[in-house]
Amino acid sequence: MASHLSGRTTVVTGAVGGLGFALTIGILQEGSDVVCLDLPAQPPEELWIAITAWAAKSNTIATYHHCDVTNEEEIKVRAPEYRRYDAMEFPVEEFRKVLDINVTGSFLIAKHAARIMKDTNLGGSIILVASIAGYVASRGVRGAAYCASKAATHALCRSLATEWGTLGIRVNSLSPGPIKTDLLDAMLEETPSLNASFMASNVLGRLGAPDDIQAAAIFFLGDGSSYVTGTDLLIDGGACSST
Repeated sequence: MASHLSGRTTVVTGAVGGLGFALTIGILQEGSDVVCLDLPAQPPEELWIAITAWAAKSNTIATYHHCDVTNEEEIKVRAPEYRRYDAMEFPVEEFRKVLDINVTGSFLIAKHAARIMKDTNLGGSIILVASIAGYVASRGVRGAAYCASKAATHALCRSLATEWGTLGIRVNSLSPGPIKTDLLDAMLEETPSLNASFMASNVLGRLGAPDDIQAAAIFFLGDGSSYVTGTDLLIDGGACSST
């Protein structure tokens, strides 16, 4: 069993969502304890059984806490229900909610994690989950608020990395392309034509899988990236490098 993260504790927000679940399993496999944060009061039983089984197998500890990142008193994670409005009709309340969850929520989690890292004088690594939507907009997807929030996440990453670097705290971001999750499945069911568009937009000709994110996250969390901060890593099958 590999143990690149042995002896560490990692906090994963959105831990029982598609990407979060894959990251949680991957991090446990690498020997780190994991604190799982997500919106449900209790994690889905099937997913939690899998998580605790991997924790036992890797001799690590996994704990779960209900949390909403938009509430600083609670610091918990919430998955927004994105409504597909045209930008000219997108309600300002919805726009603000997307920014609040994706930008303010990321900032609050990073802020409180950094305080702990500073107090323990051990430094650490923070990963913000951004998106290729922070670089490019997808035809057929009405996502002005989402794109704006992910571009802001890129800027937030660079700024926090600059501010906290002298404390030994590294901040990087991951920018996935379309990843096969329940959320994407629901989007493709609603608009089937998007599947061909997504497939054609990258040079590998396939959608990403949650497992594709694992290795990148583990790289940023481990010692192999000790000289890497303020960086965004595209995991998009080459979509942003081609036209």
